[in-house]
Amino acid sequence: MLQKKSLNKIFTVSNVLTGSRIVLTPLIVFSLLRHAWGSALVLFCLAGISDLLDGFMARLLNEPTWLGAVLDPIADKFLVVCSLGAFFISSPDVLLPSWFVMTIAMREAILMFGGILLYIRRPRLQIEPSWFGKITTCLVLLLVILVLTGATFNLQLCGWVSLLMSMVLICGAISFMQYLLRGVQYLRSN
Repeated sequence: MLQKKSLNKIFTVSNVLTGSRIVLTPLIVFSLLRHAWGSALVLFCLAGISDLLDGFMARLLNEPTWLGAVLDPIADKFLVVCSLGAFFISSPDVLLPSWFVMTIAMREAILMFGGILLYIRRPRLQIEPSWFGKITTCLVLLLVILVLTGATFNLQLCGWVSLLMSMVLICGAISFMQYLLRGVQYLRSN
């Protein structure tokens, strides 16, 4: 629950961290499209660190904001969808299988679209992320970092990549169902 005094704040440490993820995303996409794996790896790691720190800093500094609650999942989806889209365009089936990229990108796009629809219907609604949703996002970030590490240093990490892909698909399916059920409940409750 957001405290009244924090609702209207915009420039907090956590919001700046979230904003940095949004700013880094086009740079990551540009690097991926140019096959500059090392640059993409560094930028993606920075984006991943900002994702880990933004919520932590909001709690630590007692500065949760409405903007942060809305912007954080948007920044996550933007980073994941754009990065996976760049993988798909720049090197289909080379670093990650196209079917996997499309599956995860579609999941993220559907969740983002559903979140927008819920916001339109119930603007004051605060949707809390599920643990499986958080785990899925973390696993996708780790997967991209692992794939970019392999590409940058010419390492064969197929076993680890396959394991992480399986974990992403399982957790992603569970969280997708959780969000779908929550969305239906929110729509029925009003």
